[in-house]
Amino acid sequence: MDRIDQPQVGHYKGRLARGGPFVPARIWTGEDGALCCEINGRQTEVYDSWPYLAGHPITIEAWRRMEHRRLWAETNQPWHWAANPTRPLTVDDYLEGADNDQ
Repeated sequence: MDRIDQPQVGHYKGRLARGGPFVPARIWTGEDGALCCEINGRQTEVYDSWPYLAGHPITIEAWRRMEHRRLWAETNQPWHWAANPTRPLTVDDYLEGADNDQ
C-alpha cells in the first residue's frame, strides 16, 4: 500500500457510502503541476480522498469499464445501482453484477 500522506497518480476504485458499490477514481497531475482527483466523475480534494483510495489501485482497463458502466447507467437506467453509488447494495444488485471489478 502507498503511503497515506503521499497521493500517487493512477487509477483507483472507491466507495461513496458504506455498503455502496465501488466507483471509478483517478488521480493525475494537472497542467499547473498540482495533483487532481476525480471520483465517480466529480472533482474532489486529492488529500481528502487519498486515504480511501490508496489501498484500491486498479488497471486502466478496469477503470474504463467502471466509468463506461457509470455513464451508461446515468444515461439509460437512472435507477440502476451504478447510477446510485451512495445507496447500499442489495442481494439483487450483486446478482446483476455489482462489484465485478475487484
